[in-house]
Amino acid sequence: MQRRSMTRKRWAAVLTIAGLALGSLFPLGCGDNPDSTVLDPPGGSGGVSGILQFQGVGGAPFPEARITPDFKAPSLCSGFGAIVLAGSFNGFSLNDPDYAMKHISDCGWLVEATFDTGDVSMKFVTGNDANSVAFDNPGDYGKSGQGGVPQPLSGTLDNPTNGLGNDLTVTLPVAGLWTVVLDESEDPATYLFTRDNPLPLSDPQTGAFQIEALAVGTYDFTFTAEGFLSTTVRNVVVAKNRAVDLGTVVMEVASGKLTGLIAFGDDPVSRPSATVNVFVAGSGTPVATTETDSAFVFVGLETGRYDIVVTAAGYQEGRLEGIDFVNGTNQDVGTITLVPGCSSDFTTIQIAGDFNGFNLADAPFMTQVACVWTDTLTLSPATYNFKFVTDGSFDNPMDYGGTETPLTVPGTYPTSLVQGIGTAITISVLSDGDYEFVLDETVPEFTVRQLGGAAAEGSIVGSVGFTGISGAPLPRASVVLFQAGSSTALISAVSDTNSGAFAFASLPDGAYDVAVSAPCFEAQTRTAIEVSGTEVDLGEIVLAEGASAFTTIQMVGQFTDPPFDLSVSPAMAQDSACSWSATVTLDPGAYLFKFVTDGVFDDPKDYGGDEQVVLTLPGTFATRQVSGQGTALNIEVTSGGEYHFVLDERLQRFEATLEAPLPAPDAGR
Repeated sequence: MQRRSMTRKRWAAVLTIAGLALGSLFPLGCGDNPDSTVLDPPGGSGGVSGILQFQGVGGAPFPEARITPDFKAPSLCSGFGAIVLAGSFNGFSLNDPDYAMKHISDCGWLVEATFDTGDVSMKFVTGNDANSVAFDNPGDYGKSGQGGVPQPLSGTLDNPTNGLGNDLTVTLPVAGLWTVVLDESEDPATYLFTRDNPLPLSDPQTGAFQIEALAVGTYDFTFTAEGFLSTTVRNVVVAKNRAVDLGTVVMEVASGKLTGLIAFGDDPVSRPSATVNVFVAGSGTPVATTETDSAFVFVGLETGRYDIVVTAAGYQEGRLEGIDFVNGTNQDVGTITLVPGCSSDFTTIQIAGDFNGFNLADAPFMTQVACVWTDTLTLSPATYNFKFVTDGSFDNPMDYGGTETPLTVPGTYPTSLVQGIGTAITISVLSDGDYEFVLDETVPEFTVRQLGGAAAEGSIVGSVGFTGISGAPLPRASVVLFQAGSSTALISAVSDTNSGAFAFASLPDGAYDVAVSAPCFEAQTRTAIEVSGTEVDLGEIVLAEGASAFTTIQMVGQFTDPPFDLSVSPAMAQDSACSWSATVTLDPGAYLFKFVTDGVFDDPKDYGGDEQVVLTLPGTFATRQVSGQGTALNIEVTSGGEYHFVLDERLQRFEATLEAPLPAPDAGR
């Protein structure tokens, strides 16, 4: 494959996609150092121009039409004839047309698709043509060596490789329509996720359009504008050093209305809002959406066959399929009545977990009544991870799970649809017996009840003290409960940072051990604690000062190139037994990072936090020992410069101070 080797550049307001230069439509930057470089595509380049005429629009301002090129000729840059984006969002399917990338230029590929918020993992899967796209043959674009750690929304990819372990993972801050761009012009290739429009637009004052530096080859050009039917000019041959005039391209107004009415079967006093989605028949991506509690109107649909899907909280889904609509006509589909209740999206749900080896063949099928699912398991005292697995497959569709925070059963707890590692539900079972599991999708939540037997009423309480620390905030100690003489944890708690208190309630009669530990303190265990329907107070358990459990700690995150690479991540200096420091230069922006222990992610656990919580530097913040996805620290830097980080393992917190601000930008820029 021929690919140009270029210095790495930033994606900016001007987007040059693998030889598709948009400089004629947007400014290129300032002075002699533009944000984006116009590439000279392999084999030379040419351009196209023309003017759009909008039916019914007599003068400026004209609508802005989006121009999407589709490269048809054999490529001098890419070695592939087709690329499909496959990932956790579609079960790594290669047959989902919504994620087939459009070859927009010699070296560039683009797809617009809908994603949920949060972490998504994917590969750019290649083929010689649309019928031969397959994993690993030829090699696919991904990002190896990151262990599923989310990468920035733009960056570099590995050269095409075979095998598992090189998925690209990114964290999308909002759900909805995203544009994904793959640029093969650089070595290594680059990717971009953006909510902005990266394609050229026509001039709203004149209707004119001009695209320069197009790779030599044959293109189809598609023009789209709100309220107008899309128009495609096909088989345009772009020759070297020549500009092709496409003349006048007429945009026909999209007229006619598709209308209907929403009714609620229980005639509620306060009508809820319903979401009405219009899909091209049989597809998974809506072409139009509206919110209403009564009538709906869609204008601007092209001639075609559509499905209408209506959803509202507390009601079953309403659906009309195979509606034939003709542009220029008005069509009313009548009333869609929503019936109260829940209509599950799933045919089967199974309980799969540690108690059956996460083997679906041994996992019982739950009994379904609408959206309430029930099953009974016989369990022994232990801590178990499990999921409510949907439709006979892990992760696709998503399963009901949690955060792996231990929960004591019996009890009722929230759940949500999840996928990936680290998203199981963790329960602590304290006594032998039959346990009924009830999953209610309408909330959603699950309840575990113990069948038969008397309710457990005993408890163990106490507090944790720390040598050398006399006042709040106190460190967080991990307090773990075991059956006496057993090494299998039943349940764990964290001591209160103000008082050091902890408690285990609703304990069956029996003998227990309690183990107390905290980073940089000596652990203690109280054994053979007899519980018989009453409260047992252990008093204060004082932990003596200890040493760090780690030989090295590094700051590893998105501020290095490449990001989250241990080989280029700064090592912290051990200033005392449990205090570590390092100085890092940070540009303004947002970064994910962890304090990685002993040179390897997750084992032993690293110091991190909750990626959903943004910490604005400078300041002092809590941290904790963590492992797995979603547990990095999320920092926001408003003033760039040299930041001095101090990690205190005893107090489980870090402090970041700005020592030297970055120089002010050149006033002439």
